[in-house]
Amino acid sequence: MNDALRNISRYIDYLFRTHRLYISLHASGDDQIIYSDELIKYNFHLNPYCQYIKNVCGTWDVCIKRQSKVIEKCTEGIFFGSCYTGACEFVYPIENGGKIQGFICVGGYRAENSGSREKLSHYAEKYGLSKAKLEESRLAFLCPVLPEREWLDTLIAPLQAMLALAYEKQADVTEYSDALIQNMIHYINQNHTSKLTMRSLSEHFHMSVSALSHRFRKITGTSISDYVNYLRLKEAEWLLGSCEMSLSEISETLGFGSPNYFSTVFRKHYGVSPKEYRKNKDRTASSPVG
Repeated sequence: MNDALRNISRYIDYLFRTHRLYISLHASGDDQIIYSDELIKYNFHLNPYCQYIKNVCGTWDVCIKRQSKVIEKCTEGIFFGSCYTGACEFVYPIENGGKIQGFICVGGYRAENSGSREKLSHYAEKYGLSKAKLEESRLAFLCPVLPEREWLDTLIAPLQAMLALAYEKQADVTEYSDALIQNMIHYINQNHTSKLTMRSLSEHFHMSVSALSHRFRKITGTSISDYVNYLRLKEAEWLLGSCEMSLSEISETLGFGSPNYFSTVFRKHYGVSPKEYRKNKDRTASSPVG
């Protein structure tokens, strides 16, 4: 079962790497599949607009509570809609044995005819936020070009099938779960753009730095710093390809500490500098199709 979950993780990363699809997995209750150590890192939206909404505005709990309504709507099948902040997403049910176990979200889009602007205005008023700032973030980070449904359905169908099969065999997955590591990953997911340190994590989880590091690597197969950088780099890839923020601004926004360190980590992972990556993306976007 652990290999099956690892293959699901690899496929999600493949869809991100080759098609820039931002996928998250969601379920209600105590779920042994989506909250497993292999897949829990996909239990939140990477899009910087969503990160701004949840981290700056402090509404992580609001998003989590609303997921139960999405699961209810999944009984109607695949659908496209906008969340309470105006971000648009394609939702694919995860079904097994006639029961909706959760859903796959392909997000990070905007569509002016979906009522997203009205939802953004309502959200800004309800939480006393700057509508102008939210609109600026919405335009900067949400993609206005929607993928064709037939193409997207074809890519997501294997992921639905793999997850459905995992639920059939979920009795085998419990031995791979570690509650502390799950809590740590949740915490890091929510705070990875802040200046996380091993000392602060050690104090938060009441464990020594060495014990925490050893346990995290043993369960996940990677170090805490590499996992934090993994999340930051995925957001950096999004930012480099979708907005005009400078490298210094991106570095500061994602918590890298300095532009030089950001460039070093980025080059090590992607084989090119952030500047070169952005230039290549711009060249690809401007190339004629067909």
